[in-house]
Amino acid sequence: MSPLISIIIPNFNRELLIGETLDSIIAQSYTNWECIIVDDHSTDGSWGIVNGFCELDKRIRQVKRPDNFPKGASSCRNYGFEIASGSFVNWFDSDDIMVDTKLEDQMSIALETDCDVIVCQTAFFDKDPGQLLFYWNHYFKSKFDPLTDFITFRLAWSIDAPIWKKTFLNEKSLFDVSLKSSQDWEFHVRLLSFMPKMEILNETLVLARVHEGRIGVGVDTNRFLRRLITRELTFELLYSKDLLNKEIKNYYKSYFMNQLKYLTVKRDLINRLKLRIKLCVNPYFWFGSLLLRINLYTFIYQITGKKYWAFNTFIKQTINNNRR
Repeated sequence: MSPLISIIIPNFNRELLIGETLDSIIAQSYTNWECIIVDDHSTDGSWGIVNGFCELDKRIRQVKRPDNFPKGASSCRNYGFEIASGSFVNWFDSDDIMVDTKLEDQMSIALETDCDVIVCQTAFFDKDPGQLLFYWNHYFKSKFDPLTDFITFRLAWSIDAPIWKKTFLNEKSLFDVSLKSSQDWEFHVRLLSFMPKMEILNETLVLARVHEGRIGVGVDTNRFLRRLITRELTFELLYSKDLLNKEIKNYYKSYFMNQLKYLTVKRDLINRLKLRIKLCVNPYFWFGSLLLRINLYTFIYQITGKKYWAFNTFIKQTINNNRR
C-alpha cells in the first residue's frame, strides 16, 4: 500500500481562501493522505467552512491549537506534526493551491530513491491560478550542495514545496516559535544543515497566491530587523557546525552590508551588528576596518542627514577593499 502523507495546514481567518486550498487537496491523484488543519483560534467563519470539508471527506480533520502552544503558524505546524500519522509530511499554507499531481509526482521519486526530502517548483498567481505571475525561483537547478544552493537562492522553495520523510524529522526541533519573520527560511536552513538526502523535481506543483493578507506582503518597518535576527541565528548555527563555505560566507557578507542602510536610522541596532561582525569571514578586516566605517558613516549621517551619501560611500570603500 502507498505510504500515508500528512498534510499539515495552519489556519487563521482564511474563510475566503481555505476552501480553494482544500479543494486542490481533495483533487490529488495520490489518494493516501490525511489533512490536518490546525486552527489558530480564528475569529471569522473559518471553523465552520473547514468543518464542512471534514464532513465531505473523512481524510480531513480540524483541531484547535492547544492553549499551551503559543499563537502563530509555526506553533500550529509543530502541533500538527505531533498528531500526524503519516510516514511523510507536507506542510502547506491555507491560501495556496496544490497542482493535482503534486503528491503523486513527488512520492514516485521518494519511493524510487529513498530520499529524505523532495522539493518542487512554486509559482505565484493573483486571482486566476491559470495565469502565473512569476516563479518562486527561476533558476531552480542545483549547482553546489542543497544547503549552499538554498542559502544563496540558486535553489529556493516555499514551505509548501517539500515532502519530508517523517523519520528524518523525528527528534529534531522543527519551527522556531520565537521568530516573527523568515521562520520557514530558518527552518529549512537548519534542517539542511543535517545534510538530508534531497531530490529536486523541477516542475511547478505549488501555486502560491499573492494577496494583501499574505504574510510578507505589504509594508512592515520592523520586518528587516526580524529578518536580520533570523540571519544571525542561522549564521551562528552554520558557524558552529563549520559549514561556512565561500559561497555561504559571501551571501552573509552581502546581506549584513545591505542592512546598513537601515542601521543608519536605527542606532540601537549597531551593537547587534557589532556582535555579528566579529564572527564574519575575516575578523581582523571586518572588526577593525568595517566596524570603524560603520560608526563613522552613521555619525556623518546623524550630523548631516545625508543618509544615502554616507551609505553609498561606505559601500564603495568596502567593495574597493574587497577587490584588493
